Parts: sequence; C-alpha cells; structure tokens
Amino acid sequence: MRAAANVFTPALPPAQACLHSWSRYSSISASLGSQSYTATLTSTEIWSTFPAVPTSTFCDNIPRLLARQHSAYVTQWYPTTTYTTWSSMTSPTPTCTVNEDECAKLKSLWDMTHTTESSMSDFPVPCTTYRPCYSDPVGPCSIVGDSMKIYYWPPQATEPLCPQNTTLLSISRPTPEPPSSSPPVVKVIDGLTATSPSIYISIPTLYGRFRGQPTYLFTGCGSQLTSLKLSIPPSPISTLTRQTRGHRPTYESPSPFAITTLNWPVTTTSSCSVQTICDWDDTISSCINRLSTKCATPTVDPFNYNPVLLLPTGLVNEAAKLDPGYQSCVIHPAAAAGATWIPITTLPGDPRYTDGWSATSTIAPFTVTATGAP
Repeated sequence: MRAAANVFTPALPPAQACLHSWSRYSSISASLGSQSYTATLTSTEIWSTFPAVPTSTFCDNIPRLLARQHSAYVTQWYPTTTYTTWSSMTSPTPTCTVNEDECAKLKSLWDMTHTTESSMSDFPVPCTTYRPCYSDPVGPCSIVGDSMKIYYWPPQATEPLCPQNTTLLSISRPTPEPPSSSPPVVKVIDGLTATSPSIYISIPTLYGRFRGQPTYLFTGCGSQLTSLKLSIPPSPISTLTRQTRGHRPTYESPSPFAITTLNWPVTTTSSCSVQTICDWDDTISSCINRLSTKCATPTVDPFNYNPVLLLPTGLVNEAAKLDPGYQSCVIHPAAAAGATWIPITTLPGDPRYTDGWSATSTIAPFTVTATGAP
C-alpha cells in the first residue's frame, strides 16, 4: 500500500493572506447581520444632565462659573417590550495590517476581481494608500491634528483683574514678583520635560488634507505623523475667533494673546460672530444668504477655557522633516480648535488646580514615527 504523497501548498504572501482574513471576516459578519430574531427585554435609557452651579459677574459684568461643571446621569426605565434585533459579529477581528505600498496593489486586485459583480463589495482591509500632499490639484494642502495639548507656565499678572477693594472670592491676582535672574525652571508633566518659560504643544496625531474641489471636501494626504512636539516662546502668540458661516464654523481674525488671560478667573470680553442667515425668496424658491453680526456675553467657564491658538508656521517645517511633501502645505486655521491648555505650575489662589493638574502620566514619552494617512 503506497503512502499518500504530501501535497505542498505554498503560503500566500503576507498582504494577500491579510486580504483573505479580512474578506472571510467581512463575509461571515455580513451573513450574521442578515439574520434577525426577537427578544423580550426591559430597556433603560441613560442620559447626562448638568446641574446648575453658581456664577458671578465679578467687577467686569461678565458672568463666570464659580465651580467646576460636573455631569450627572439620569436613568429612565421602560416596561418589558419585545424587540426585533439582528445578529452581529464583533470578534475575533483580524489583527494583520497592510502597509501603504501593498494597500494600493490590493485595492487594484480587489477591483479587478469584483468588476463583474452588479454590486461590488467594499474593500475589507482597513489600510490606506499614500498620496503626496504636493500633488494637491487645488492647493494648498492643509495640516491638521487631533487631541492637541498646550502646556504653559502661568505668569504673574502685572495688575489685578479687579480693584483691590473687591472682596468677592479674593479674585485679585497675585502681586508680581520683582524681576530676578533666577535660572529657568524645569518640570516633568505628563511625561514631558518642560523648561520655563516656553510653551509646549503636544500633537498626538498630525496629518495632511487636500483642499478638495469643488465642494471643499477634504481628502487625506501624506503620512500620518504621531507624537510630535513643538516648543515656542510665550510671546508673541495669537488666538483665533470662531465664526459661524454657512454649514460649518471657521476660525479667523487672529489677535494678540497674553498668557495672563488664562489666570483665574480668566480675562474675557463680549464675543461677536458673523452668521449666515437664510432669507427665503418665494420667487426663486431658494435662500438668499445674508451675513449678520451678533454680539453676546456668554457665561464663561474658567474651568474649561481653551482659546484657539494660531499654530506657528514652524510646524510645517517640523512635519516636512519627516515627510517632505508637507512643505507645500499650510496650517489649517482650525488645527488647534480642540486643543486643551494645561498649566505646568499653578498660582496661589487659583481654585481650579488646588489638587494639581495631573497626578499621573497621561501622555507617553515623545517619539517620532510615521504611519499611513487615514
């Protein structure tokens, strides 16, 4: 009796093996998603509310919160009800990845394989193809970032916010100390070694975007850069004003900004914005956009006060060191719109940071790597 010969099956290249894994996962997931069943459940709905906190207008007649705004949760119970639900698969998800060069080849192979299908399935592998930012047909490309943090050294104010005879909550700012020739202060905060008086900008994720045409939709370009940092002097710096135009806000009108503005209870003024208002015209059955300037004095939250910093142009050069294609880009005005200002030290009498800002490290030590753009 002859032994069966071993049949050698060559292994697929890593990229194609990854495509096979994701294709199988997507197929099973789609199959489960088409199966429905009924279940009897007691449902709940939970939402958050924000209890009122005291405010004060201090001496400049601008209302400010005097305590941190915490959210509370409300639970609403509903009677037992029969629901129709659909199956879904969340695990095990394939763990393989495909680099930028292989991603383009796999997408082309996928399109060729499924070109005869009446409804082509979405490409299942979560990978991206590299598109250089300098190839933007409209331009200029924009640099944006996510989850930025801005670390600063709170300086002593040169004068109190309110007259010295104001007793409300002791809001007069500390008397500045006379100039001295003391050496710079060095402190480690959130894994970052900071030296006074520099401002440090932490950018966990930075990437480029095409401007887009003609609808101004954005398309990613360049390599996604991670864990960047940039230090700048505390002065001069500028912040931007949020304006409401059309369907999305813009950030414009840069104005000089003093770090002392962030000192308790924060210095602010009435804000004005230009808004687009629709005037309906029956004769053309359409809107005629009209610009309107509206000024208001909203309640200021000193516990969550994050002006939009105009990022320095040097950020373009830093990004271009890692991906030369970024050299042709500009910094998007809204790049720092979601940034958080974090004091490295605290001043006496500031109720916001009585327990310190950060007791544990929340940011990993800074390294520079490059991965595929989203």
